[in-house]
Amino acid sequence: MLHMIEHVFKEQNLVAAFAVIGAVMWLSLAISKRFTAGRVHGSAIAILMGLALAYAGGLMTGGQKGLADLPVFAGIGLMGGAMLRDFAIVATAFEVDVVEARKAGLLGVLSLGLGTILPFIVGVAAALSFGYSDAISVTTIGAGAITYIVGPVTGAALGAGSTVIALSIATGVLKAVIVMVGTPFVARMIGLDNPHSAMAFGGLMGTVSGVAGGLAATDPKLVPYGALTATFHTGIGCLVGPSILYLGMRAPMGCVLEHRTDRDSSVNGDEPELLSDQIRNVLTDEIASGALPPGMGLDEQNLADRFGASRTPVREALRQLAVTGLVEIRPRRGVIVTQTTPERIMEMFEMSAEIEAMCVRIATYRITPLERGKLIEMHDASEALVERGDIDGYDKFNREFHEVIYGATHNAFMAEQALAIRNRMKAFRRTQLRHPSRLARSREEHETILNAIAQGEGDEASRRMRAHMLNAASAIGRYISMQTKKDL
Repeated sequence: MLHMIEHVFKEQNLVAAFAVIGAVMWLSLAISKRFTAGRVHGSAIAILMGLALAYAGGLMTGGQKGLADLPVFAGIGLMGGAMLRDFAIVATAFEVDVVEARKAGLLGVLSLGLGTILPFIVGVAAALSFGYSDAISVTTIGAGAITYIVGPVTGAALGAGSTVIALSIATGVLKAVIVMVGTPFVARMIGLDNPHSAMAFGGLMGTVSGVAGGLAATDPKLVPYGALTATFHTGIGCLVGPSILYLGMRAPMGCVLEHRTDRDSSVNGDEPELLSDQIRNVLTDEIASGALPPGMGLDEQNLADRFGASRTPVREALRQLAVTGLVEIRPRRGVIVTQTTPERIMEMFEMSAEIEAMCVRIATYRITPLERGKLIEMHDASEALVERGDIDGYDKFNREFHEVIYGATHNAFMAEQALAIRNRMKAFRRTQLRHPSRLARSREEHETILNAIAQGEGDEASRRMRAHMLNAASAIGRYISMQTKKDL
């Protein structure tokens, strides 16, 4: 019997996770009623139980996920730790008086609609101010303003990057804090003193944590009513964020992107880039070619005027350049182009070549059929990029191609180090593609590496990768030399 239960928990771990959470909530509410007469709410007890279970799971397995490290409870890891907390808060809805809840009527429904649309508009404005111009990023950050749960759910569904998802969470958390702190101060002014108004308030504000915390500090009896509509609001946001709201943003964001593309031809032909990335790419090429010489100051406002952008994406572009060492940000003195000699670039490529060679040698012996198939598929698709001369598209493919090889080592530490060095050099690795015929040669070199991997020849793959990296260094040297001659 126990073996059968364990088998079910392992095979249907997500269903099992819901069962565990349901059991925790039932037990928490029972403890609250029997031992505290409801003075300590069941949600608080559930949170303490969750923390205790996580701690116990971590001790038992020596892992980092707590309870989710145990195979029978792996579904909890899929759900995410925050969901247990949200179920605990949702449990407050069990105290709602149905008669009072019905009185909200049309006003409650209207508050849910406005509470979804208005924060989304504010979030979209914030995303645009940060320089984001593609529909996925703007929708994700806008959804984060609905709640910090809707943001990452929307971002994950649309395939947004980790930075964008993090910004969406930050936007939602900021909103939750503002609602939580501000509610007691405005409650009297807006008549927040009855279940009817609490439900409307919960629908408008949306954030369960903020509403529950703010109402608890105002009148604890109102918490269940505000949490009820706020919870529905989160569910609605998760439904409409990746669908209706995203579709609503695609057309206008396409127009914005097209307008910016006309001003700057560096945009990727397959997937819209952030404006900050476009600015960074242009400045990278100009620094590498000597158009922006060492010691030259870069003024944010002048660059913003040049690219037709606000200072926010310019500031982000300069920050990324500072990470790669192309510029130095000096407090109260501005941004200065650093001295990067051809010799220094060659030294960096030599170091990178050895790391990449080691990765591909190990990957040759550990790569899975799925990973090998992905490399071949990516390589085949890159032919169209070469034919179009799409430097930005090929640069994106090239980065992903090498990252698949890092992952195929199945050595997390090695992959992290290789990626860190690659990020340090990404400016130069992109610029080398501007040398005539480099795209075609790079693709040919990739093919020889793939052939060696397919044959299981780790040492040969390593030799080919090392040559590939050093050829890239030579290409950037020739490109800089060509640009220097043009300027003379």
